[in-house]
Amino acid sequence: MRLSLTNFLLSSSLLLGRSQADKLDDAIANALFRESDCDDVAQNTQFDPVYSSTKSVSKWHKFNDQFEDDVFDMDIVHTDDNANRTWSMRIGKGGQITSFIGAFGEAVANQAVQKAPFNDLVTQIVAVNNEKNTEEHPYFIHGSGPYQKDQWFLDLGSESSTGRPFYNPKLARECSGNTCSYVNWGQQAHVKTPHRSDVLYYQKYKDCGNGVIEYDQIIHHYGNNSADKLTYMNTPWTGVRASTFKDMAVANTEGYLQLKTDTINGWGDGGVRNLDTTGGFTTFTEDYPKTQTRFRPFCFDGANKKVACSAAGAQDPVMKSQWDNPAKWLQSHSNTWGFPVFQIILFNYIPKIEAGCTGHTFHECSFPHGFIMRNKRNNFEFVVDRVIHWAWNGRAMYFGSPDSAHLASRINSHTQRGDVWEMFTTEGKPLEDNLALTMVHGKNPEYQSNGSPKSRMRYGYATNPARDATVWTTNYMGSINMGQTYYNRKYMVVGNYNDAENQAQPLITKAVEDIDNMNELPSGETITLHYSETQFSATVGDTTSCGVTGLVQTCQGSTVPKTGSKPLYYIVLDDNEGTSKVTHDPYHFDQTQPQYIPLRPYFCSSDKTIRPIYKLLGYFPTDSCALDQQTYMPELCPDGKCSKYSGLPGWNTGEWIAESPLSDPLAWKECAQRCAENIDCEFWTLRLTGNKNCILFQNQGKYHYSGNHIQGDKDPDCSPFQCAGKDATCSMSGECCSGICNAGNTCD
Repeated sequence: MRLSLTNFLLSSSLLLGRSQADKLDDAIANALFRESDCDDVAQNTQFDPVYSSTKSVSKWHKFNDQFEDDVFDMDIVHTDDNANRTWSMRIGKGGQITSFIGAFGEAVANQAVQKAPFNDLVTQIVAVNNEKNTEEHPYFIHGSGPYQKDQWFLDLGSESSTGRPFYNPKLARECSGNTCSYVNWGQQAHVKTPHRSDVLYYQKYKDCGNGVIEYDQIIHHYGNNSADKLTYMNTPWTGVRASTFKDMAVANTEGYLQLKTDTINGWGDGGVRNLDTTGGFTTFTEDYPKTQTRFRPFCFDGANKKVACSAAGAQDPVMKSQWDNPAKWLQSHSNTWGFPVFQIILFNYIPKIEAGCTGHTFHECSFPHGFIMRNKRNNFEFVVDRVIHWAWNGRAMYFGSPDSAHLASRINSHTQRGDVWEMFTTEGKPLEDNLALTMVHGKNPEYQSNGSPKSRMRYGYATNPARDATVWTTNYMGSINMGQTYYNRKYMVVGNYNDAENQAQPLITKAVEDIDNMNELPSGETITLHYSETQFSATVGDTTSCGVTGLVQTCQGSTVPKTGSKPLYYIVLDDNEGTSKVTHDPYHFDQTQPQYIPLRPYFCSSDKTIRPIYKLLGYFPTDSCALDQQTYMPELCPDGKCSKYSGLPGWNTGEWIAESPLSDPLAWKECAQRCAENIDCEFWTLRLTGNKNCILFQNQGKYHYSGNHIQGDKDPDCSPFQCAGKDATCSMSGECCSGICNAGNTCD
């Protein structure tokens, strides 16, 4: 039974109109991405940061289903008028795709590898240094997180658990409108390890509508050693669940799909093709009609009379093309029959058939499962599901096909005079019923200008059948040197197999791959850090003054890499002490001895349950910031812009603080101001119908997709009176109170 995706999504509460992020995250998360090539047409995109299991659909393997909630970070959901183009994408903490559900079910492999909790057969970037990659110490920087092969992880677990996973630290995230962007610190997959990782991964997922997702991937190698270069990349490494998608087709150079399932081997012996030998996209489909046995719809005796094929001496008809270009589309017949009708001119070897497919006895010549017409000379084939005439006047076959796009020109480009056509029955689903997931990877023309080797694709079945996966990847074969940034744009397309070519072809030239040196990157925005003895905050752009008494400027950096700058991290341990550090060294809290070799960034305390939490403050000149253990407070420095959530106007549950009507029921900034001036408020909701009250909340919970609401986070820019930290501002006096405002709206 096919999943009712819309009902599943609604019942699972996978809907949210926006995500929470401070303004520094917003600036950094999108700073390196190029302008989108898809229109902002998707109006039905929602984000949900609240975990809800998909196990009823995803059916994760017992090895790793216990980690589904650990890996979860965000659900992105697109609902479409065409149910076959509705999808839900789950993003993991490492920025990887850990689940992708469509009308076809779950597309991501079942995670049947021990000690690999959602960090192997997921959609992710991988970078390798082949010179340092050895059997003893592999060098693979995952776009998800490390395997749990270190005894450190095993010590945390019981017999049924291998301990809490460590995923690529999330440095920035910004989700709004129809786009969600991530920045993560890539981790060496094989831990413990002597190899550092000086690589940041940027990923952006954009809902373009109509089943199309724009997927951008960036690798920035900031490096500390010019000899440490990346020489082999998976962009991305991924795989689909083989039980969901039994078949794979690759577009030929003309842009038409050709089935490859019968030529797929195990991963080690799988297929390898340069992208410029393809048509720019690869499609996975549920159950493509496959050749089974020779199809004999009719036979003749020696006198050219139609007889049962089981009769003694029965002969097959000879279906031989009379011309080099024997096929054409018949407009008048198409109008009459209500579907595309095609004709192939044959040699006059078949007498006119007086029964069966003559006149309008269409019901006798409809083939719900289709049959295959195959050119015996070159194995070119297409599917026929309707026959009007086997041989009109003994020489013209009239037929319909579910694969009708450009069919006549495809037949003609693969047919010569005298070619013999053979017919085969099929197994599998009718082609028009097959759903599909397409990866548009382009043809890689960029290698000609950037001097890199040709990029390629690899595919093959997972060698362990329990993994239920067809592995697929594209490889960038050039080098990424210290200071360089690799950029890749691909598209994922959801829909019917018969629509895949038309959906994918306009996107082929939009798929790009490139290498940028530092001076070729976007100019970015200035980041200014301001601090006191105990706290610090940031301003972005031209606003270099914090405007808060007691905070002074300490240093300036950028939202993008600059010559002489390195990433600056704010690291906090999730202990009860709030231990923190501002540093260029992401391994600062690594407790491994001696001399931090082997490296274990997750081992940051004698208490192994404590983990580091990271934030990227931007790119700053080395040691230019006079910060140490101050606490980062994103709300300290206003930017002068009162904000609300973008996205769909639903509402979140939360702990109620206060509720009252507004002087102007539609003036949302008044509601935002009340939250900004209430010491306990964390977010606000304005009802647009009913009593039209402004409600203040804390402890945000589940999102309800109902419309008729406006919401926003607490934002000090929404108050005319600014106070540092959690001090309250009293509207009547404009004072910054160390306690709370009293009933008279003045300080106690």
